[in-house]
Amino acid sequence: MTSISIIGTGRAAAFHAAAALLAEHVELEGVVGRHLGKASELAAQAEVPELTLEQALGKSEAVVVAVPPADTPSVLAAVAGRVSAVLVETPSGSSTPDLDALADTALPPTMAAANLLHAPITRRALQEIASMDSPFHFALRSHGPRPDWGDHGTPRFGGGAVIDPGCRIMPLLLAALGAPVVSVCAELPADSERIDVRASLELRTDNLLHRDITVDITWGDDSPSTSLEVASDDTVVQLELAPPPTLEVNGETVMIADSDDPYTELGFKAQIERLGAMARGDAAPWPDFSLAPGLIDIATAAAFSSSHQGISVSPGSGYPQRSVWSLLGGA
Repeated sequence: MTSISIIGTGRAAAFHAAAALLAEHVELEGVVGRHLGKASELAAQAEVPELTLEQALGKSEAVVVAVPPADTPSVLAAVAGRVSAVLVETPSGSSTPDLDALADTALPPTMAAANLLHAPITRRALQEIASMDSPFHFALRSHGPRPDWGDHGTPRFGGGAVIDPGCRIMPLLLAALGAPVVSVCAELPADSERIDVRASLELRTDNLLHRDITVDITWGDDSPSTSLEVASDDTVVQLELAPPPTLEVNGETVMIADSDDPYTELGFKAQIERLGAMARGDAAPWPDFSLAPGLIDIATAAAFSSSHQGISVSPGSGYPQRSVWSLLGGA
């Protein structure tokens, strides 16, 4: 059994705690909050102790870091050299330089949280996409209500739709593309608080066959849905992740074994099990933590593009290195 602790008390931390209780070969040791007493409600729900960070690091072989993005670098610095594996919620860090500074620390194998990549239906969809002959059309769409937990959906969180759910669902698109994003053109309509309520992105990769890559995310629809569509000349793969998840290939439904709970169905359980295997030396991080700054780079490039009439911007270069929170949050 691999002992793990959850650092964080929000919605993501609750999902990870529930998944840890279901996961095989994993034992949940406790939950850590920013201040003693902060994690008491989640700890009670999970029926585990509330721990200080020092206690958690002394008892755990692996940790889940599910804190506000701006706090991620300091927490990672604290756990470096103390555990055998780490899972980090995305988006992570207030800027790419903050995360790059961690390169000099003794971080153990570290995985970016992307639960949808671990979902059985997504794994099957990615297999179907990998077998396609020269796919050229990729469309990621997400619609749902404005997030209302913690600082999400407010200027304090530092960004709107392009950050949440953008950075949570974009790993689906990146996995399907299998090639690095080299340019972003974007339109991010904002509200009176300068929070983007919609994110419309056009991406390019270094694969010239990828002629049509779009991301369309909106807040305001009370019926949440997320979909990924990939097409070639003779095949269309359609993945729908609104409950219940469905997968179609050329209009034919692909049957996936039924899951007994949403934590299994949406990949949270398998993700925690991989974290345990990482701590035991039986698995490598997937996706690697390098995904986290990559997502921030795409979001920042989108913000810069939108503020400059939708010009094409290369993620991570070609524009002033300003924090995505400054670009989107009005700081």
